[in-house]
This record gives sequence, structure tokens and C-alpha cells, in this order.
Amino acid sequence: MARAPALYETHRALTRNVLARFLLRPPAWVWQGVAAARRFLYRKNVFNVRRLSRPVVGVGNLALGGAGKTPFVIFLAQYLINHGADVAIVARGYGRDAKGRVVVRRGGDVIKVGESRVGDEALMTARALPQATVIVDEDRADAAEWAIKTFGAQIILLDDAFQNRGVRKDLNFLLLEARRPPGPTFPAGYYREGPAAAAEADLIVFTKCREGDYRDRWRKLLNRLGVTAPQVEVQFSPAYLRPLNRDERLSLNKLEGAKVLAFAGIADFEHFAEDLAEAGAVVARRRPFPDHRRFTHADLADAEGTALVAGCDFLVTTAKDEARLEGWRPSVLTYVLEQSVEIRSNFDVLNDFLDRIISSLRLRENPGDEG
Repeated sequence: MARAPALYETHRALTRNVLARFLLRPPAWVWQGVAAARRFLYRKNVFNVRRLSRPVVGVGNLALGGAGKTPFVIFLAQYLINHGADVAIVARGYGRDAKGRVVVRRGGDVIKVGESRVGDEALMTARALPQATVIVDEDRADAAEWAIKTFGAQIILLDDAFQNRGVRKDLNFLLLEARRPPGPTFPAGYYREGPAAAAEADLIVFTKCREGDYRDRWRKLLNRLGVTAPQVEVQFSPAYLRPLNRDERLSLNKLEGAKVLAFAGIADFEHFAEDLAEAGAVVARRRPFPDHRRFTHADLADAEGTALVAGCDFLVTTAKDEARLEGWRPSVLTYVLEQSVEIRSNFDVLNDFLDRIISSLRLRENPGDEG
């Protein structure tokens, strides 16, 4: 089965070429027009929008990837779980080999499926949230309603759902990566839709915020387009190290002065390498791979061999990559860098939105309380 990451890398190579970007502009305008027309038809109820029996929170982005959607979904789910809600996360299962509905984990149970059946992001999410139900299915509306009826899910978190207009959302989050400027849509650029689509967001979340990023440019553009949704700023920061495929938490102090080889198949490898350097590591060697890459024996042998030759103290990868490293027993010490989500501004706005969702849940379950 041909995997989408290969197409992603081909597209990425093309858009680095000035002439290719120029030639791809006309089809990008067509793509953007079709996406805008689709949204318009949904707004006019030409296409059916399904309303579920429990509150739905959608999380998505305009870019093709790299905005930090998965850690933010985990953050939201944990917040809702901490406030007493039974949460089900429903995703497509990007990059998986299987089709149809697969339960990655029922809240409180053990995980009984591998990455190839559900995709790395879904498996990473399930591992991070043992009390949440995680399901992958191409038909997310059916899967969400099934989770409500079968598992008693009280709140549905739809992953990668900003373009999914077939389900009515009680809260619609749009993530914009602050380190990436506005640009053309696919195939000339990295965006699925034009920035005007942001008008349908209830809350805009700027992720990966750093000094000198593109937040101001995005804000000016959104203001010009009349987008009035409140905005929150989020930073993903290193939280702790963990031995590969183990739960033990180790202090980031272990990185201070350590010579490491960084390897990962993610959309934003540079952000990962910067995190390691800021935590005090000496990133002696880098092994960036295409996003969602399923590592080969040759990939891993090269990483281990390079680390040994370069005199590295250990290898470091990400939790998303760990999901694709099941069964690997490295001969070189290997750690996973875990991240935390920090709300840098307007946490009260985010808190208010989530409190409304929890209140909405209570009203739906006890309609008599409404009056």
C-alpha cells in the first residue's frame, strides 16, 4: 500500500523550487476556490450537518501538518477528564494500513492494537491518555455516536476536524503555527484552505510561539479578513525524558552537556532539535525523516552506528516516533523527549470555553435543569 507520507515529501520538495511554486499557483487557486465553495454550501445547508447527542469539540488546522495538533488534543482531553468528563477522541488514523473502525483503547483498558492498524498519532494519544477512549474511523460521525452509545462517552474530541464539516461542533478550535507565515494553498503551498476559513473558528490557537515568529502577520491578515474569534497563544516545551517504551520519568537535567543524536519522522524536526539544544543537549548528529515514516532496519542501524561513531551519549526521539518503534530493542541508550503544553496568554478565555462545554454536557444529560 502506498503511504501518504511519500506524497507529502514529494510535495515538500516541489514547493522548495521557485519555478515549481510559480507553476503550481493556478491549481492552488482552484483548490482554494473549491474549499471555499464547500464551506459555503455547508453554511447554506446544501450538505447535511449531523448533530450528535453529546457535546463535540473539534481541533484542526489550516496547514497540512506540523501545528502541534496531537499534543494539544491530549492537553484538552486531559483537562476535560480532570473535570470529570468521559472523553472519546475520534480520529481518521492517518497513515494506517487498516480500514474501518478500530478501538485503539477503551478508557481504563489496555491497548491491544499496533501502530499499523491505527496510525502513530492515535497510538501516541491513547498511550498518553489511559482514561480516554480513542477510536479511529474514516466516518468520524458514526464512530463518535457509536462511542456515545457503546462506551457512554460524554464529550467527543474530533481530531484533525477543521475541514470536517459533516458534524456540528459545539466548539471549533483552529490551530495556527506561529513559526509558519501565511502562504498559498496546496499544491503551491502547505495550506489546505485560505485564511478566510478561519472565520468559522470559535477560538484560534497560535502554537509554537517564539520570539520573532509570524503572529503579528497572522493577526493583521485575520483582522483584514474580519475574523473576530478570540486568540490564545500556546508553547510546547520539553517536560521530561523517558526511556523508550517505558513509563519512567527522568529529569531534563540528563540532557545538560550530553552529546546526543536526534532522530524523528515528524513535520517539524527543527523544532525538536531546538528543544533539545535549549534543554542543554549538544545535538551532535541529526537524522530527520519524512513525517509518519515507518522506520526500516537500515534507518535504525544507521542511527545507532552513527551515534556510536560520533561518541554520542544516547539517542533521543519523540513520543510520536515511539509509536512506530514497537519491538525495537536498541543497542544504544534511547530516550523519548516528552512535551508539556503551556498556555502563554488568555488562559481564562480557553478555560471559559471548556467550562461552557462541560456545562452544556450537564444540560444535555439533565434537560430539566435548564429552566
